[in-house]
Amino acid sequence: MYDSKFKHDENSSNTKKNHTVDKRRIHLVGWDKICQDKRSGGLGITKAFERNVAFSTKLLWRAMTEDGPECWNPDSFAWKGQKDGKFDLKAAYCFVLNNNPSCYNLRSINLSWIWKMDCHYRIKIFLWKIAQNGIACNGVLASRNIPVNGVCPLCLNDSESPCHLFFLCPVSKLVWKVGASYIKPIVCNSFESWVKVNASCRLTSSSFNVPHGTLSAYILWSIWIARNNKTFNGIEVSPNSVFRLALAQSAEFIYLASYLWPDKPRVSIDLR
Repeated sequence: MYDSKFKHDENSSNTKKNHTVDKRRIHLVGWDKICQDKRSGGLGITKAFERNVAFSTKLLWRAMTEDGPECWNPDSFAWKGQKDGKFDLKAAYCFVLNNNPSCYNLRSINLSWIWKMDCHYRIKIFLWKIAQNGIACNGVLASRNIPVNGVCPLCLNDSESPCHLFFLCPVSKLVWKVGASYIKPIVCNSFESWVKVNASCRLTSSSFNVPHGTLSAYILWSIWIARNNKTFNGIEVSPNSVFRLALAQSAEFIYLASYLWPDKPRVSIDLR
C-alpha cells in the first residue's frame, strides 16, 4: 500500500517539475515548502504518503473507538490536541507532516495576507513566489550556480534581485513615479515588509476606486512582464506603458469583481 503512494508522490513531483525528455525547468521553491500549510508560508498541497498515513490512522481510530472488542472502553481514548478529544483527519495529517525529517529546518513565514488580496489568483501566486524568493531573477539564478549574466535587464547596471528589480531599479522607480497621482507607496524598513504592507493595503483614494493593494500588486506584475519582454523578446517598454497596463488590469479586475461580490458596491473607474 505504501509503495503505490510513494509512486504517486513521484508522479506528483514530476507533474510539479514538468519534466520532459527534452526540457528541464528550474525549480526555485522546494517541494517541502510548497506542501507547507498556507499559514506557514506554503501552498497547502498535500503529500500522498503523509495523507495515506493519516487515513490509516483514521481507520485505526475507528477500530479502537467504534468497532473494538467489548473489553475496550471507547471513552478512554482521546485525540491529543483536539478540545473535544475526537479524531481530526487534518490534525493527523499535520502531525505526520510536521514530524517528517525533511520539514524540520523549514522556515515558517505567515503569508496568509496574500490569499486575502483583491486580485487575480495568478497575481497571488506571483506574490507568493516573491515572498519565497522564488522568481527567476538573474541574480537569484547566478547565486545558484546557473550560468547566466546576473545583471538587471532593465537598467543593465546592478545585480538583479527581487528587491532591485521591483524597488531599487531606476526603471522601476520611474514606473512608480508615473503612477504617483494614483498611488503613493508606503515606506518600510525592508523589501519584504514593503511588498507586504503595500500589497495588502485596502485603502482606496477618493479619486480612484481601485484599492492601494490591488494596484500595487498589478504594478509589480507589470514590471515583471516588462522585464521578461525585454529579456526574451528584446522589446523595450516605457515606464508609462508599464504603469498604464497595471492600472487597466487592476481596474478591470475590481470592476468585474464588483459583479461577483453582491455585498460590494459596483464601481466606476476613471482611467484618465
